[in-house]
Amino acid sequence: MNELNWRASRQGDDRPPALPLWREPYRLLLLAAAIGLVATSLLPWATGTDALGRPDSYRPTQATGEGVWLIGFGVLLAFVASGNWLMETTSRSLQLLPLVIGLASAAMWISAERYSREIVAGWIDRGGSGEQTLMPWLCAAAIVAIGLAFAWLELKRPAAVRRQTTGLRKEWGLTRWSAVSILIAVGLAVLGAVVALGVALAVLGSLGVVVAIVLAGLGLLVGVNVGLAISRWLESRGAS
Repeated sequence: MNELNWRASRQGDDRPPALPLWREPYRLLLLAAAIGLVATSLLPWATGTDALGRPDSYRPTQATGEGVWLIGFGVLLAFVASGNWLMETTSRSLQLLPLVIGLASAAMWISAERYSREIVAGWIDRGGSGEQTLMPWLCAAAIVAIGLAFAWLELKRPAAVRRQTTGLRKEWGLTRWSAVSILIAVGLAVLGAVVALGVALAVLGSLGVVVAIVLAGLGLLVGVNVGLAISRWLESRGAS
């Protein structure tokens, strides 16, 4: 893979000077989205009572742990919003980063929102009561803000940056075997992270969120290395 270019060359550059945060709409949107993802993931998405009238609630950091991922995406967005490099980078991979985060967040939101409705239905079926809070919809608004920020970047990116931006295929130096390598590594990385996260949450519950994140990272690392080892073996077999 070629080195990612964070900024366009200054030669013939028509980039405007760096502006403060409050004058960069896309950065404000990303920062607002980051705060929204983290805050709503820590607050209840459903509240209710059981059959005995005891209060209960559901947060997306519980059960299947989608909120853990949303918090992680929020932290990443805060880093992304800390500078103007998304407007200046000539790497298409980095330019697409907000879109990838937005799509991943949307997937987590769909799962957590559906589960919160199931929780409410369970309370009611057992003789209690319950309802969703505003948090799922505030989280959805944060995800929409990510999409708006990405659209702003695509429309407002300077011409000099557009001219120097490399395509994904050239940037990643894709060949048949490198494509297979990426697919295997990504697939096993995701599998390793999901398995590690699921086991940690099942054993430790919502109290083990930090441990679950660490184990998910280790699972991701193991999956990547196993995937790369398999792809190298397949490539050597194909070359022979």
